[in-house]
Amino acid sequence: MLMFTVYLTGICSYRTAVVNTDSVRRGYYEYDAVVASTVKQNHGYSSFDLIKISQNNDNLKLKATIKGNAELYPGDRLHIHSKLYPPEDRKNGRFSYASYLRRSGYAGTTFLNPEHMYFEGCSSEGLSPWTNIKISLLQMRTSVLSRLHTNGLEGKDFATVSAMAFGDKTFLTSADREAYNRTGVSHVLALSGLHISIIYAFLTFLLSFLPKVPRFLTIQTAVWFYVVFAGMSPSLIRAALMITVYSAGTLMHRDKIAVNSLSLAGTVSLLLSPQTIFDICFQLSFLSVFSIMLFYRPLTKIFPSRPFAIRKVMQMTAVSVAAYIGTLPLILYNFGNISFCFVITNLLVVPLTSIVIYLAIFSLIPFVGIYITYILSAAVHLLNLIVSRMGALNFAGINDAYISLNAVIFSYIIIICTYFIYNIMGEYKKD
Repeated sequence: MLMFTVYLTGICSYRTAVVNTDSVRRGYYEYDAVVASTVKQNHGYSSFDLIKISQNNDNLKLKATIKGNAELYPGDRLHIHSKLYPPEDRKNGRFSYASYLRRSGYAGTTFLNPEHMYFEGCSSEGLSPWTNIKISLLQMRTSVLSRLHTNGLEGKDFATVSAMAFGDKTFLTSADREAYNRTGVSHVLALSGLHISIIYAFLTFLLSFLPKVPRFLTIQTAVWFYVVFAGMSPSLIRAALMITVYSAGTLMHRDKIAVNSLSLAGTVSLLLSPQTIFDICFQLSFLSVFSIMLFYRPLTKIFPSRPFAIRKVMQMTAVSVAAYIGTLPLILYNFGNISFCFVITNLLVVPLTSIVIYLAIFSLIPFVGIYITYILSAAVHLLNLIVSRMGALNFAGINDAYISLNAVIFSYIIIICTYFIYNIMGEYKKD
C-alpha cells in the first residue's frame, strides 16, 4: 500500500512538474552560460548541458549541440548568442523527446555557432551550491579520465573503462552499445547494483580491521561519494540505498530481508524524485533485482550440483537467467532486442568486469598507476574482444522484435502467475 501510494503521488507530482516546468520561448537570445556536463561527440556533432545564467537566480538547463568536436569542459563559462527552442518532439513514435527533456529538467534546446560563442574562463558566479558541487565532481572525473588516457588507455578500451568504472558514457559509440546490447550484457556499462556490490565488497574487505560503527560510516560515505561522482543515475541511487539499508540492518542485528530493502530503496527514490518511475534505467534495475529475488532459488534447485566449481557456475547462470526473466518484456518493448547468448557472455564478462573495476581504482595510485594501467588495458581489451566476437555470431540475438504495451502487461501477469503456481506446487509437495 505504501508503494502504491508513493506511485500515485509520483504520477501527480510528475504531471504537475511537467506542466509547471519553465520552458524557454522560441527566439534569439544573448546570455551567459556554464558548461554543466562532459561533451559527447557523435557523428560530427558535440552535445552537452548548459546552465543559462539569469540575473534573478532563475537559471535554466539547456541541451546544447554544436557542429564539430568542441573542446569544452565542465565549468567553462561562455557568452553566447543563439536561438533557443522549447522542448519539442523530433519525430513521431513511442518515444517522446519533449517529455524526456522536461522529465530531465531541460527548459529547452539550442544549436550553437562557434562564431557566436565566446569563452570567458571558469567562474561559478550565479550558480547554486549544489550545481557547483556537481560541476566540481565532474571536473574531478575529467581529471581522473585524463590521467588514464595519459597512462596509455585509448580508444574503445578507454571508452569502456570510462563507462564501466566511472559512469561516463560520452566516449562510447553506437556500435559499442549495440554489441553489448546484442549479447545481453549492457548492464555492465550502466552503473548499477553490480558495480556498487563490487565496490562494497572491496571496501568491506579493505576495512575489515575497523570496528563495526566506524566501518559502516566509512563505507557508506565512500559509496555515496562514488554515487555522486559517477553521475547519480537512478539505478545507482537504488543500489546504494539497498546497500545502506542492508548494512544498517546488519549493524542493528535486524533481519536483512532483501525484498524489504529493495522496497524501501524504491520508496525513498520515488519520494526524492517522483519522475524516476518513468526512467527506463530505474525500471530495469528495479525489475532485475526483484526478479533475482523471486527466481534465483527455484532456478538453483533445477541444476543441483555438489562440486564447488560447477555449483558456482550454476549460481551465476541462475542469476543471469533470473534477471533476464524479469526484464525481457520491458527490453522488448523499449529496445526490441532478444539475446540468445546472454548466459555464456555473462559468465565470461561479469568476472572480468570486477577485475576491470578493481584495476581502474588501483590505476589511480601515484607512481604505480601507470604499470597497473597496462594490466587494465589488457583486461578490458579481452572483455571487448569477447563481447564483439559473441555479438558477431549469427545466433547472438534478434533485433527489432518490439512488442506492445498490452503484451508487456500480459507477459508480467504470466511471470507472476508462474511464480505463484511454483510456490503452491512446492507447498503441496511438502504436505
